[in-house]
Amino acid sequence: MKLEQSSSAHYYFVSGKGEPLILLHGFPDCAENYFHQLEFFSSKGFQVFAPFMPGYHPEDAELDTYQSLRISEEIIKFSRSVTDRKINLVGHD
Repeated sequence: MKLEQSSSAHYYFVSGKGEPLILLHGFPDCAENYFHQLEFFSSKGFQVFAPFMPGYHPEDAELDTYQSLRISEEIIKFSRSVTDRKINLVGHD
């Protein structure tokens, strides 16, 4: 598992190779909460990504960061920056 930065300026953890799986953390959690899931799903043949959601450390927070439309757009940008394949998406709040 390693911490990387995507071309869309998001920090994220990535682990494994295979079918893409993106784990979205809830609020006010962070990507570090997915350490066990990163290991589990990567051992099952997934390439697992756990990005830090916009506005959460180490990302900068701007006032419009927390708007639903902005968050949705950022998730789409992130997924396109890390893979061109169909993704599996998991989230919680």
